[in-house]
Amino acid sequence: MFFLEKWAKTVLRCSFVIFNSFLSLVLFKQIWQSIREQWLGVILIAPGVAIAISALSEFGVLQGIEWLTLDQIVRLRPKEAIDHRITLVTIDESDIRFAQQWPISDQLMAQMLYNLAAKQPRVIGIDIFRDTSIEPGRAALTRAFQENPNIIGIEQVFGDRIPPPFVLAELNQVAASDLLLDRDGKIRRGYLSMGPQQSFGARLADMYLRQEEGMLETQTFSQDESIFPSLTEGDRGYVSPRTDFEGHQTLINYRGGLEAFHRISFQDVIENQIPEELIRDRLVLVGTTASSLNDVFVTPYSSRFLQPFQHAPGVVIHSTIASQIISHILDDRPILRPINSVTFHFWVATWALTGAIAAKILAIYTSSIFRTLLITTIGSLILVGLSLSGTFQGFMIPVLTPFLSLVSSNILSTNYESRKRLKQINQELAIANEKLANYSRNLEQEVGDRTAELSATLKDLQVAQISLVQAEKMAALGQMVAGIAHEINNPINYISGNVAPARKYVDELLGIIDLFLAKYPDSEIEEYLEEVDLKYLRYDFYKLLESIAKGAHRVEDIVLSLRTFSHLDESELKQTDLLKDLESTLLVISSSRITNRDDHRIITLEKKLKHLPLVECYPAKINQVILSLLDNAVDAIEENFRKNRQIKGKITIEARSLNNQQIIIQITDNGVGIPENLLSKIFNPFFTTKPVGKGTGMGLAIAHSIIVEQHHGLLSCRNTEDGHTEFTIVLPIVHQLYLTSLTPFKS
Repeated sequence: MFFLEKWAKTVLRCSFVIFNSFLSLVLFKQIWQSIREQWLGVILIAPGVAIAISALSEFGVLQGIEWLTLDQIVRLRPKEAIDHRITLVTIDESDIRFAQQWPISDQLMAQMLYNLAAKQPRVIGIDIFRDTSIEPGRAALTRAFQENPNIIGIEQVFGDRIPPPFVLAELNQVAASDLLLDRDGKIRRGYLSMGPQQSFGARLADMYLRQEEGMLETQTFSQDESIFPSLTEGDRGYVSPRTDFEGHQTLINYRGGLEAFHRISFQDVIENQIPEELIRDRLVLVGTTASSLNDVFVTPYSSRFLQPFQHAPGVVIHSTIASQIISHILDDRPILRPINSVTFHFWVATWALTGAIAAKILAIYTSSIFRTLLITTIGSLILVGLSLSGTFQGFMIPVLTPFLSLVSSNILSTNYESRKRLKQINQELAIANEKLANYSRNLEQEVGDRTAELSATLKDLQVAQISLVQAEKMAALGQMVAGIAHEINNPINYISGNVAPARKYVDELLGIIDLFLAKYPDSEIEEYLEEVDLKYLRYDFYKLLESIAKGAHRVEDIVLSLRTFSHLDESELKQTDLLKDLESTLLVISSSRITNRDDHRIITLEKKLKHLPLVECYPAKINQVILSLLDNAVDAIEENFRKNRQIKGKITIEARSLNNQQIIIQITDNGVGIPENLLSKIFNPFFTTKPVGKGTGMGLAIAHSIIVEQHHGLLSCRNTEDGHTEFTIVLPIVHQLYLTSLTPFKS
């Protein structure tokens, strides 16, 4: 029993553990699924970019650009104060002219050293190679070297070796002046020692510091790795396998150029015109600044914004190394240290992750372009600020490589998020399209029916619109024509009304002339009458009066025709004498398009008009139809003129009554004709055989509507056997609003 109870507890405990493990696994899968969906881009992009940028940096691809970036960071630092512990004695072009030779003689060199030593400096460094004696003054210079143990000369150790002055070598007062050039030709590093030999700047600094109160006379600060750690392979900025790490090297923390130190000219020293405070208890370096001697180098301060390019003399670089050591020991001024590889890779990875995460978070708030610009701008400002502040603490923090990491991960992450969002939108669109397709299938038949109905309605509205426009045009034309007719009628009445009185007055005047000649004959008057030909004047004047009377009568007829055509205020249904309307319409078309043509082509108008009974109609609309048909006939003839210049145009209009129930009007022309396959379409709205821009396709449709729908008549067209085109109008004499058919008419 006890065994069973123990076994049951064990099984229960194991089941609980298995259940917890299963639950943890399920929760882990859910969490991982959520992370993968939301942060997969960041997880993939950030490490990939970090590895790629780090690899490029390891191969030295980015080293040159990184150097230039760090140079700019160094130049951005505030200007430092002049180092009052160091004074430079410079030899420029004017000093060489003063010495009258180069190298300067041993005599002048000895005089300079004695004058400087008299001011009690701590150390005197001579940055001038002096491996041979320059007479005169060899003995004086040797004595100066021997009497001043604080004088340090130089030699070149690497490359083409240049030995030091023999006397100084025996006294062990020599240091190496070798300088380190990076692959771009700039000096960013300096030697502290080269094997057993100290560098020039380090030797001078140590000698200066040994004379400082509380310092040991044998202490060598520059060689202490705990104070000045040496550059090693893998330090960032110097990862190329071609980098030379021989000797004890350090980064140079420049103060600036020549302006960072007090300067005295060689001539002033020789003439002993030097302030004592610039020499006493100081480190004094003697070197050349003359450009002709080519002892100049490129440093990070050589190129400055909006300033000319400046080389740094070698004496300035040695002074800077000495100042760097002294200031670090006495003032705790930081020395520059590059970051190591582990820190560098972590730094690059951090900025790659920052760019990817920032792009992910800002994706829902900003556009891709603005997001990239925002992240790039803020990131670059932070990087520059961190790197600049790092130089104040002695750290050279890379800027370019993390910036490239930030920008690359930001761009790739932005692109990933955009593609992801686009894919999501496409999926949503696919779902929406499927729904729309379903709606479309359900509504397709209804939409088709509705579309057909709307199309028919639209067509009817277009026809009605154009009909209204045409009606308005005809009404406006009628009003204008009536007004013109009225204005013309008044002066014509004056003319025609005064012809008869004029004839009477002329008769009386001529009678008086005849009576005067009979009663009072005079040779001079008779001679004048023969000269003006009174008989011809009498005859011709009566002819003129007759012409004036006929012209006035013709104008009265035209005015009457215009008034008849216009039918102003006669838009109602009324009984009309269509013969008068036909005559007036023919007069209008003849005046406008048939007679006095610009092309001088002949179009004859033949009228076969018989007596017609009064017809109940809308006269203005009938005139519109007749005018439209005649206008089309002239257009067809003009088109035929362009094809055959020899033909003469002819239009025939015939009108007659039929069975005292209908009247027939036929208009025939010898124009280009209408193809048989188009005859059934010519009365359709918007159909035209004219070129584009020459017709609306509504003239015949409106005419058909006026005759058939408004007058319950017939309008037809056919091609005659002789190739002419004939339009036939059939109108009921008595208008019947509900008439559905007419007696069939056969031509």
